[in-house]
Amino acid sequence: MLTADDLTAAEQQVVRAVARGQAVDLRVGDAAADEPSRGASWPPERTIRADLVARLLMDTDARSPVRLAGARIAGSLDLEGVTLGRWLLLTDCWLDEPVVLAHATAPLIGMTGCHVPGLDAENVCIHADLTLDHGFTARGEVKLARARVGGVLSLAGARLDNPDATALDAGRLTADHHTRMDARFTARGEVRLTGAQISGDLVLTDARLINPGGVALAASQLHVAQSMTADGLRAEGSIHLTGAETGGSLTLTGAGLAQDGD
Repeated sequence: MLTADDLTAAEQQVVRAVARGQAVDLRVGDAAADEPSRGASWPPERTIRADLVARLLMDTDARSPVRLAGARIAGSLDLEGVTLGRWLLLTDCWLDEPVVLAHATAPLIGMTGCHVPGLDAENVCIHADLTLDHGFTARGEVKLARARVGGVLSLAGARLDNPDATALDAGRLTADHHTRMDARFTARGEVRLTGAQISGDLVLTDARLINPGGVALAASQLHVAQSMTADGLRAEGSIHLTGAETGGSLTLTGAGLAQDGD
């Protein structure tokens, strides 16, 4: 376990900021240098160990969030089965290893613009929002099967890359508000929403689902309480909607489906 004497200067800064309810922004102000896809090469002064982040999040007596921007999170952020006492808000961060939130309980999680090798959040319970959006990039599968999200689930503008496999598994997901996969959300690999229950709108406007020769969207038995909007959707691969229901309108203006590269 990390002690105060083990912490680097950057990590000490994080501990002090979290105690004061402040954010830590390790970005240097240069767009090229701050590009999250280059995070593996960020220097030690931008590196925070995952063990410290986990320790801060597991403080159930705390109220202030853990807010980090432009940080490299080194090591495995493994929070399987853990109850998080704080919000986790990461912006434009690089995570060395897949994030594990399976069976965890958290008040709110945001990973806007972050780059991760993968995310395992099966059976996670988020009391409010889960935001994996606006540049969030996964280089492996994002697992949200049987997850419960009490607020908005946003993957708007996210990029999920797991070709010839499953890019997003959100089967039997329950979302109490809107679910957004718009703003040129891009998935290379199968997207699964089979049996998902969405109490608000499902928005797929201008999404790109790319799985040529396979299933681009598996959404059989999907239930959307309000509207499903997929204007401008582009799919390479088949779409399965058997038994899907929507309580409002279904709009597909300008949507296109290509099978086997056609």
